[in-house]
Amino acid sequence: MEEILSGKADLHIHSEYSHDAHHSIESILKTAKLRGLDIVAITDHNVIAGSKRAEKIAQDFGLTAIVGEEVDTKDGDIIAVFIKDFIAPGRSAFDTIREIHKQGGLAIIPHPLNWIVGGLKEKAVFEVYPEADGIEVFNGGWCGSLGRRRAHYLNLTKFNLAQIASSDSHLACHVGRAFVSFKGKTPGDLFLAIKNKETRPAGKSWTVMDRIAWLGKLPNLIVKEIAYRTRSNK
Repeated sequence: MEEILSGKADLHIHSEYSHDAHHSIESILKTAKLRGLDIVAITDHNVIAGSKRAEKIAQDFGLTAIVGEEVDTKDGDIIAVFIKDFIAPGRSAFDTIREIHKQGGLAIIPHPLNWIVGGLKEKAVFEVYPEADGIEVFNGGWCGSLGRRRAHYLNLTKFNLAQIASSDSHLACHVGRAFVSFKGKTPGDLFLAIKNKETRPAGKSWTVMDRIAWLGKLPNLIVKEIAYRTRSNK
């Protein structure tokens, strides 16, 4: 990882509002403060209620929260940050990114090339990267070696998108393990850093205990996932 700059943000966090995560907004914000983060984005799958709540109460924890969403597209997941309103799933990645920009937001490609967890395949990344703003070159939870080195290499040699590292947390203990660093502390500073490709990836993967904690919650999360899929198919 590169030298850590003054600001720290985790832009890929899931809460209990998401179909695949567990912990409350309050517990997430508490952990984020303990980990020294300045900015967080709750990016639940296809819902922004949790993110809107975080935006309202983050200042009580000495943090700033920006509104985000992880949007399921026909091609794979796209993360939206700095948005105002809900973005519906089910469109192409290209059209989804266009909608994000209409709202004045930024589009990040999460866990690229890792189709197991919904990442865009290489062909899709090549199709949309001219429209995207950032790409996860490090994902604290799922990326591992699958696609990470290839995506990092392609970004350095071809895409030239802002480098993002995120925790992809599904429990509060995961928050801030990986994060993006930038000059400044404010959302405006972060927005410009991403637009100007001046971000730096930082942090590390989930710890062994983080993964054990996730496995302990897995039965409940599977039930929650099944319920979500059943509702979605009606």
